[in-house]
Amino acid sequence: MQTTKYTFWKLINEYKIEIPIIQRDYAQGRNVDNIPEIRKEFLENIYNALVNEKYILDFDFVYGSVDDREGIKVLLPLDGQQRLTTLFLLHWYLATKENKINDIKNILSRFTYETRISSRDFCHSLVEKGVKFDSSKENVKISDLIKDAYWFYMSWIKDPTVKAMLTMLDDIHLNFKDAEGCFEKLIRNIDSNPLVTFRFLELENFGLNDNLYIKMNARGKALTDFENFKAKFNQIVGDLLPEKLFDFSTKIDNSWADVFWKYNEDNAIDNPFMRYIYFITEMLYVESQDILPTTNPFLYNENNTPEVNYELIKSVYSRKENIEFLIASLDFWIKISMEPDEFINSIFSEKYMKDKVVIFDGKSNLWKRCLSGDSFGIAEKILLYSMIKRCIYLNQYSYSVDLVEYLRVIRNLLIRVRQTINTRYTSNLRFDFMKRQLKDITELLIQNKNVYKILTEKGFNMPGFSKDSVESEIKKAILIEKNIGIKEKIHKLEDNLLFKGCIDNILEIIEEFPEIDLDSVITEIWSNESSIITKALLSIGDYSVIIGYSQLGPRKYFGGDGEWNIILTRTTSESQRIKEILKKFIKEYINIKGVTSKEKLEIMVNNYLNNAKRDWRYYFIKYSGFVNNNKNLYAWLNEFELRKLNGNSLLAYHINPYVKVVALKIADSNICNINDCYGIYGDLSPLRLKNNVILDCLKEGWKVRFPENYISKNNNKEFNLINLIDSSKNEYWLKETDDKDRVEMAIDFIKLMN
Repeated sequence: MQTTKYTFWKLINEYKIEIPIIQRDYAQGRNVDNIPEIRKEFLENIYNALVNEKYILDFDFVYGSVDDREGIKVLLPLDGQQRLTTLFLLHWYLATKENKINDIKNILSRFTYETRISSRDFCHSLVEKGVKFDSSKENVKISDLIKDAYWFYMSWIKDPTVKAMLTMLDDIHLNFKDAEGCFEKLIRNIDSNPLVTFRFLELENFGLNDNLYIKMNARGKALTDFENFKAKFNQIVGDLLPEKLFDFSTKIDNSWADVFWKYNEDNAIDNPFMRYIYFITEMLYVESQDILPTTNPFLYNENNTPEVNYELIKSVYSRKENIEFLIASLDFWIKISMEPDEFINSIFSEKYMKDKVVIFDGKSNLWKRCLSGDSFGIAEKILLYSMIKRCIYLNQYSYSVDLVEYLRVIRNLLIRVRQTINTRYTSNLRFDFMKRQLKDITELLIQNKNVYKILTEKGFNMPGFSKDSVESEIKKAILIEKNIGIKEKIHKLEDNLLFKGCIDNILEIIEEFPEIDLDSVITEIWSNESSIITKALLSIGDYSVIIGYSQLGPRKYFGGDGEWNIILTRTTSESQRIKEILKKFIKEYINIKGVTSKEKLEIMVNNYLNNAKRDWRYYFIKYSGFVNNNKNLYAWLNEFELRKLNGNSLLAYHINPYVKVVALKIADSNICNINDCYGIYGDLSPLRLKNNVILDCLKEGWKVRFPENYISKNNNKEFNLINLIDSSKNEYWLKETDDKDRVEMAIDFIKLMN
């Protein structure tokens, strides 16, 4: 299809221009939303071109079908109605102002509206009968002159097109009332460097049926943000890449629009389409900037709809290569070998599937997340962008295992950008660091070979990610290159929610026991209650991790339902200890035969207790009150002076677990109520008895504090169990013996007093 440069004057001389009945009303003259601002900018651009002659203003494409009606060619615009109407009004105004209207009535009368009879009649009367005005007079409103004219019907005011035309004429007057000689410039011959132009395309046999009009141009609605964006972006494309303008203008309303139509909101594709374009623009912005701001300038409202910043858009697309990539990224969804959803679902999944990549939050369709704006954060943006960019760069538009494995490595690296928040890891991906990460990812994707081969090359590095994270991926790649049969085992473990891509602490086990289905073993173990898993792990060693500090000491975490990842994937100085414990734990577990998973863990616990010394691990394993299925988090001064936290710090209620176990085993609120034993903030957590005797669990043993004038009920038998600390304070030590541990001693002591 060929396009030709036109002026409005050339077009209306060659064609009768008829806005078809199915089109929308004229909208550029409305006073709603941001249309006045758009109108102001539109007229200023024309003024600067026509009056100041600063530049030639090109209004991009106008296209439509042409009917031959008894030798008269009638143009039915598909796109360009708004611009053509404004240019019609400008020609009428300047011709009237410069007293040339009578000379051109026969030409301007070739412009008409068929949307409403009133619109058609108004256009006819405006040209044929018109009004006279003196532009030198102050406070002249063209709309008032027209409404006062004998030929004007007041009922026409109810016609949105007429009303909008009157508003536009008033604004044209404000801009051009002092301009001289503009009409001749406006109708300048196409060979004489006209100042206001557009490119006209006659669409032959294009199938312009009513459905297409409705789909593209819902009648009577104001211009949307997306339509404004299209208009402005067309201008950007036309300025920098005029050879791409037709392709862009045609596809954005046709083949690209068809891709997004399935995801329409309220029968409109504006929001999904705009979200996708804004996503690509944001990624291009990140790659284009030397230094990124701390705060992302690409903002969205409460409906996840972009708050379009046109200055940002202009800056991003001032580079030709960025325009070309946007076009390629839209073409991508046409070129792929499947429907978009099908393509995405062939790559990403919600749980492990061979040769796919798990998205751990359970929403694996990144395409839909992009179009809806739902939970579409930095990690998701980088993953989707990396997929699109690799396919475009390598000109590969179908599923491949290489693509999936490339994205798997990227996912793993992104997840490792994390920080500890209490007992969980949360993402620490930041907008201002994205450039470095995207740079590394791009250097990966431009190599047309398997990602594991790239990772094993000498000197491979990705400075945008932590050294530990990159080395982890390299180690896995080395294992896979040495033994391809191990790849699926690694992938299954990476996709396990317990690890989320980070399997550093079990790599040695994979390497030592390649024949074992380690993912199944670990899944089997962690299908048990967290309390028995905790005890079985403690039977091997102290696997806890420090997640922060309190005024009492470090906060040590031992795991709990749904929160094991922070332990199993620890990569701090604690990781070597955890690796060794996990290795021993798994080996011991798999060597126990012929019983259920729970029974295996119980055997490990019992074997430990049969030979254990009475350190803190002994108490944690023996007594159920020390650990439970929920979050096992402790503020830790020493192994006996510690607090089990109900929350994440001492600011919430807390209790010494030794005190808790004794109170639970007494199980008599007349002797001891466990609720009296909790502390908050910096409180102690003593064992308070109803007889006002207090037992503090300290490193040396139980410190027993008797109230003043305490009277024994059992002829002082309880005093045979204790050693005096300070008679003036009535304080004594109660210590464990060879026969009884400190919990048993406390229980016996309390029973003696009652």
